[in-house]
Amino acid sequence: MVVLQSGAGVRRVRRLPAIALPALLHRFPTLTLAVPETALRFRQGSTVYGVEALPVAW
Repeated sequence: MVVLQSGAGVRRVRRLPAIALPALLHRFPTLTLAVPETALRFRQGSTVYGVEALPVAW
């Protein structure tokens, strides 16, 4: 089990998606989902919310 401490590292990790996603979309402007949105499966029983896989095409 990973325990996050409070500090500068935690703040960076929490900001990473807000910084990385726009940069990724800027770098690959034609990036799209390779499957219908309804086909995405979300993690069950995990402390981290998200999809199990994110197939993309560009």
